[in-house]
Amino acid sequence: MPHSLSNPIFDQAAEEGNALLAELQGNILNGHGRDYSVHIFVRFPRPHATDDETAQAVRSWIACFARERVTSAQAQAIGSKKFKDGQKLMEEERKKGTTEEKMPLPEDGGLFAHIAFAASVFRTVEEGGLALGASPNPGVPLGQEDQPMPPDVFKAGLKSRQKELFDPPTADWEPGFQGDPDALIILADDKQNRMIFVETETVRELHELGTTILTVERGHTLWRKFERRRRGEPGHGIPVEHFGYADGVSQPIFTQAQLDQYLERNPDIDHVFPDDPSGKLRLWDPTAALKLVLVPDPNGQTEASFGSYLVFRKLEQNVREFQRAKRQLAQRLNISKELAGAMAVGRFEDATPLVLEPGDLSDKVTNNFNYTGDPSARSCPFHAHIRKSNPRLESVSKEGPFAGSNEIERGHRIARRGVPYGGRLNEESELEELPTGGVGLLFMCYQSNIANQFEFIQRFWCNNPLFLEPGLGGPGREQYLNATGIDAIIGQRLRNETDPVVKAPVEAPHNWPAGWGKPTVEVTSPAFAEFVTMKGGEYFFSPSMSFLLELDGCDAGKLAANQTAKPKGGG
Repeated sequence: MPHSLSNPIFDQAAEEGNALLAELQGNILNGHGRDYSVHIFVRFPRPHATDDETAQAVRSWIACFARERVTSAQAQAIGSKKFKDGQKLMEEERKKGTTEEKMPLPEDGGLFAHIAFAASVFRTVEEGGLALGASPNPGVPLGQEDQPMPPDVFKAGLKSRQKELFDPPTADWEPGFQGDPDALIILADDKQNRMIFVETETVRELHELGTTILTVERGHTLWRKFERRRRGEPGHGIPVEHFGYADGVSQPIFTQAQLDQYLERNPDIDHVFPDDPSGKLRLWDPTAALKLVLVPDPNGQTEASFGSYLVFRKLEQNVREFQRAKRQLAQRLNISKELAGAMAVGRFEDATPLVLEPGDLSDKVTNNFNYTGDPSARSCPFHAHIRKSNPRLESVSKEGPFAGSNEIERGHRIARRGVPYGGRLNEESELEELPTGGVGLLFMCYQSNIANQFEFIQRFWCNNPLFLEPGLGGPGREQYLNATGIDAIIGQRLRNETDPVVKAPVEAPHNWPAGWGKPTVEVTSPAFAEFVTMKGGEYFFSPSMSFLLELDGCDAGKLAANQTAKPKGGG
């Protein structure tokens, strides 16, 4: 193996690093970063037991698409560097007084493409699959090498996990997700017309192959400016979701380039490793080993062949009712609506951590914090979204019911790659002007073990009314009122039922600080929960480049014709 997946920081500049990046699809270690994206869910034609021609045609199309379109992690990194170098040049010209009209525009990364497969493509024809290769095996969970492996839920699929995740019944999903997809194709670009051209060509080829397009989901990055934040970039601001809060702020750091960028944004942190002998400002270590997201690809052609499990879930947001509940909570507690919303999310809209900031949106480090100074949740409620979904070692206790070590808790993390859908950001002050549906988040995340990462976070942290329960671990929580309740943003619950695992009612949170730093009081109305509804999705595996390219030969003539037909420029 050219690189140990256990190393804390991956050196992508090393020779073995280049080999791994050339084999890995983009978007896994780093988000693709494009503003526009389209997500095409397809079901390939099914071969008969004695018909290899259909499967052969599918294999050939995948190989051709990979060779012409799919972006490797290496190509993504090269494109990203060119774009950042261009941004630096623009900034230098801006300091010289160069006008915007004469400013050299940075070279964008071009079209990005990615393909991932559901378990069906790895099943035999007799099992109703396509037999494109051996089914991948989940990685061993971080810090749990001596424990029994979690179930391989990828093979079962998301629909089979409805009861475990408290998801809506499949009959309530959007029609496009009620079918069984074989693959998810992601296309993304900063130039929308260039992306649409490739989308049209791709869909035409798929139709010619006899493929069914189950649904097409479009995403568009929402940018919002926050004047008092250093994180904002000229002309853009910060990516947000439809509730108006900064999104994707806290992510695992895998590469040296990511670490350098993190330290550049946080100049008061000279080093982030937890074993640093200086002990200086060691509140949160965002670094992660590659094994958090990568597993060996059994169908890859080299020692550097790795893939990752991809979870896709379409999450509809009821913006109007969220904002209504936020205002009502503010009235009940006699606090600002900005603080009320931050109590539900765990951050203010501009990403300022609530646990550090009592309401004044000042220039704070956005990710170097933990909850050790707030054991009774007087600053940030236990049920706040970011505290539930990433407790920052708060759940670690050898005697407690949650995590037995730092490595086990940190091993549940995921690499999130979501994008909003459904139109512009609504910031109107009138509640009746805000949407109740049709907008939301196309949630995506990569990991090495779906059961131990995404499902664990959703099921045993966000949906668990007793997670971080006072008295179940950690000192100081006796000041907090009874159960924590489910995650105030993405928590899902059973109606009028008891959680069969934790043996407790699955309730909306109703314990809130009376103000920042004040004791907890009970607020039963409004019921602050379930403003996000899951509308459908699936589990996928994103294989190595060599698996894609070696599925079958690509028609060189057709490939040349398609390349010639590509549009010039964009805009």
